[in-house]
Amino acid sequence: MNVVAKFDDRNDDDLMAELSAAVAEEQLVPADAVDDARGAFQLRAVDQEFALLAMLYDSLLDQEALVRGASRASVRTLTFQRGELSLEIEVTDDSIVGQVIPQQAAHVTLTTRQATLGSADTDEWGTFMMPRPAVGSVRLIWSTASEKLVTDWFSL
Repeated sequence: MNVVAKFDDRNDDDLMAELSAAVAEEQLVPADAVDDARGAFQLRAVDQEFALLAMLYDSLLDQEALVRGASRASVRTLTFQRGELSLEIEVTDDSIVGQVIPQQAAHVTLTTRQATLGSADTDEWGTFMMPRPAVGSVRLIWSTASEKLVTDWFSL
């Protein structure tokens, strides 16, 4: 009964002002989230067109398990796989270096939800290198003559 009495004592204007403030708070969406949503919508067909290379390993997750105060490694290693094909990349402060196993010729593209950030062709050993963007969610698109693959999204 105290709750009912509390609401009965308030006037309608105060209640409407409080409700309006709560609704306005919920409607505020960060600009980055709107951009990511637009980009994801534009790339919605990519997931149907490309097969997924699933992430198997991320050294950043191992580093987070270390005790507090331990220093982070300067190189982050990620491994993606689909069937017999695996893609291993190392992310440093200024570059992304990768290799596909088994080695093969391919074109690799680094994308965000909004844009292509870089691309490279593999060499005879199946390796590639490209500049590392500052931060953000990215994925690699791997194209050969016979197939197109895409990695899970990962944050730099």
